[in-house]
This record gives sequence, C-alpha cells and structure tokens, in this order.
Amino acid sequence: MAAREAPALPRIVELLRVSGQAQADRDTPADQRAALDRLRETHPGVLVERIDCGAIRAVSGAVSFRYRPDLRRLKELSDARAFDELRVRRIDRLTRHDDPRERFVVYGLVSDAGAVIRDASGHVIDPRSEIGEIDWYLQSLFAARERRAIRERTLAGRHRKACEGVPVTTLPYGRTYDRERGTWGIDEVEAAVYRRLFSDVIDGKSLRSIAAALNDAGIPAPRGGAWHPSPIKAMVAAPSAVGRMTSYGVSMTCPAIVDEDTQRRAVEALRRARSYSSGPTAIRHEALLRKVARCGVCGSIIHIAKTGASRHIYYVCGSHRQRDHDPACGRFRQVAPIDAEIKDAIRPVLSDPKALLAAIRRPWMAAEVEKVEDIRAELDALAKREEKLVRLASKGMMSDAVYERQAQEIARLREATTSRLSVAQAAVEAARRATARVQDIEAALRDARANIARDDFAGWRRVVELLFGGADCSVRIMPDGEVKLDGLLPLAPAGGEGVTQLCGDTTSTWS
Repeated sequence: MAAREAPALPRIVELLRVSGQAQADRDTPADQRAALDRLRETHPGVLVERIDCGAIRAVSGAVSFRYRPDLRRLKELSDARAFDELRVRRIDRLTRHDDPRERFVVYGLVSDAGAVIRDASGHVIDPRSEIGEIDWYLQSLFAARERRAIRERTLAGRHRKACEGVPVTTLPYGRTYDRERGTWGIDEVEAAVYRRLFSDVIDGKSLRSIAAALNDAGIPAPRGGAWHPSPIKAMVAAPSAVGRMTSYGVSMTCPAIVDEDTQRRAVEALRRARSYSSGPTAIRHEALLRKVARCGVCGSIIHIAKTGASRHIYYVCGSHRQRDHDPACGRFRQVAPIDAEIKDAIRPVLSDPKALLAAIRRPWMAAEVEKVEDIRAELDALAKREEKLVRLASKGMMSDAVYERQAQEIARLREATTSRLSVAQAAVEAARRATARVQDIEAALRDARANIARDDFAGWRRVVELLFGGADCSVRIMPDGEVKLDGLLPLAPAGGEGVTQLCGDTTSTWS
C-alpha cells in the first residue's frame, strides 16, 4: 500500500504592529515576535514574510487603510495570493478602527487571498464561512471598543492627575517638575534666556532681531532647532510666565519667570511695535476654504496656519494641536495651489451659470413630492388592511395563528414603509433648501463675474461659501493632498446633454 503524502505546509504572513513609541519601548514588538515564533512551532508553516512595522515606526490601528503601510503591503501579498494564513498575536494588531467598513478592509484582503486569520492562541477566523464573518465582526468590534475605553481611561487619569496639581502636559519653558516629590523647580539656564526675552522686548528690540541673536548665540529653542518671532511673542504673552497655567482644563500654579508688571510692560511694547496681533492680517491670511473645508480623516473644521518664518500659509486640521489627534490629521497643505484649483473648478460656472441654475431648478422636486404622496397612500392601505384583519378576527373568521402571522406581516411592512417615508421627506426638504438658495446663488454669480477680472477675494469667498458652505455640502481635504468637493457644482462634461448633479462629487489632487 502506497504511503500517503504529507499535507503541504501553509504559507504564512506574520504581521506585527505597535501603536506608539512608548509601546515600542516596552519591547512589545519583541513579545509579538516571540509569540508568533512559538505559534510556528506548534503550527508549522512556510514563512513568506513578516510585516514588522514595530521595526520601522509606530502605526496606530485606528487610522484608515490608506495610512497603514503594513496593510498596503498586505494588499500586495493578497493580490498575488501569496499566503494561506495571516498570523498575528491578537486581532487588535490588525485594526482598531471605529468604522466597521475600515475593519472589514482587512477581512476582505484575507478573503481575496483565499487565506485564514490565526492568532497566537491558535484561534482561526475563516472568511469562507459565515461564522468567520461574524467572528471577525465581533472580535474587531471589541478591539475598537477597547481602544475607546483605553483612551477614555487615559484622559480621565490625566484629568485626575491635573486635579491633584500634577502637570500632565509639556512643562513650561524654564521650569522643572520632580514627579516623585511632587515639587516644582526652575531651570536657571533656561529661565535666564526667558527673562532675556522680556528685557529685549521692553528695550524695543524687534522679535526678528531677538530670534537672530539667540540663534547666533547657539541657544536652542524650547523644542530644539532655531528661534522664530512667533514663538517668542507667544512666550512673552503666556500666562505661565507669571506662574499661571492649565493642564487638561485644570488651572494650576507653577514658578513664575517674571512678575506681572514686567509681562504687562513687555506686552505693551509689543503692541506699540504692532507685533502683538494674534496673527497676520486678514489680507495676508486670505484662504477660500478657511472654516469651510473639513478634514477628510476626522471631520474637524480646517484652519489656516503660518509656520515659522515661512511666507506661505497652510490649511491644517483644527484638531492637529490636540495630544490625542489622529497622526493623519497633522499634515500641512499650502493654501495657494489648493485655492487656485478651487477657482479653476468654479470659473466654468461663473462664465456659464445656466447648467448650475438648471440643476437647482430642475423639476426633480415634484417627483420627490409625488413619491412622498405615494408612500403615504401605501400607509393608508396598510391601515385599512389592518382594520379588515381585526374585523375578521373579531367575527371568528380566522384562527389566532393566522391572525398573528398577518398582524406581524403588516407591522413589518409598516415599519419599512415608514422608513422609506422618512427618507423621501428628507429628500424633499433638501430640495426646498437648495431651491431657496437660487436667488443667493444668482446674486453671488453676478458679483463674482463683475469682480473676477480683478480677482477680488471677497467675491470668490462669497461664491465658495454659497457653493460649499451649506449643511449638506462640504469640501474635504485629505492628508495626501486629495480634495473632494461636495457642493452645487454641475458635473456634466463640456458639450454634454445637461446631465447634472446636486451635491455631486468631484476630486482634484495636488502632489
């Protein structure tokens, strides 16, 4: 009798991930490697590749697929059907995203490869089975919930520490804090530099000359690197300079660098020099999408920023200064090229607004209203059917079992029809809001056409606010430079048959 052939060993891809430098410093990558090595001993296989982001940099499991280099590499292997098993220490190493659509991207990659997921405990999730889909949903959901719980506990712990008088934010420049004893101190070297800022400002020196003198002396800035005028101005006006600060919303005291009278005189000197504004003037900060666009990652309003001595201004997510912000939100995009593309997208509408106004005025609202009436008629018919059912049951003309089945069917249909009615009514309301904006749109287009020759910013801004500033329209700026426009721009190609969309979707990209 011929000997039976041994089954082929599965091809394995192992994935490791750490979500922060602190986690990497605790040797979590080494723990993951050791766990996967032990798993390979108990469940042998042929290692195709170990995707080890822990050896490169920290990668959050809560960011989208496009910002996950480990998952992008996994997709390449999936497209090549190069593995039979994806192995991780725990499922939360694959994803902790709040959006189930993002979590199922990983599941889809494994499914496309015809593979399974195995964790260090030996548990297997097989996308080819229905129970595998349910298992993945629950485990990835628990991972996302655990991340939210960790974040909430972390914030609560930091707030509690702040209430106890312990600073849990970056220490003010020139100050030290002994966490074992709970006592503040002063770094005399940095404090001397800090006091020098006040004396130079009071003596009438410009912020630019102060920064240059500090750089020439080789004195590092608070966060390293070179000194710049804006941070110096902020340090002079900072409440912490006179011993007042906040940490996670809690007011506390710290050692003062100067007294309040010295700070007051320095601030007045800045005002006299016209250097104490909150930033450049509105003309220098002209940005069409300021507080109109939203971040494509977290949905926060897009702000503008000016970094250091740069002459450029930038669009940046409003959450980028928060300690727990998504790393993908911290990208700065120059205003000028983005605004130029926005103007290019709007110019055809300004030169020939017929398509836009036709899109707003087109007779689709009558069809939506008619749909609402039809759905209401369906609800009336269901009510009559229910009345008839009750009459038949009361006369004993049907059994209780038949009555129960019919009543459940009517309830199911009523719920589905009521849901459709809500959607249709929302569509009618959106149509009415858009139609009510026609006069504003026409007036703005007239103004813009009159001012376009001299490229008037106020005219452009008014058009942008009307086209993209509504509650149902927006502009989303992605960290990689992709800008998505959801607004009232007609999307018909040149020479088309007038096919337009209201709140349609169009995309532009800047490298």
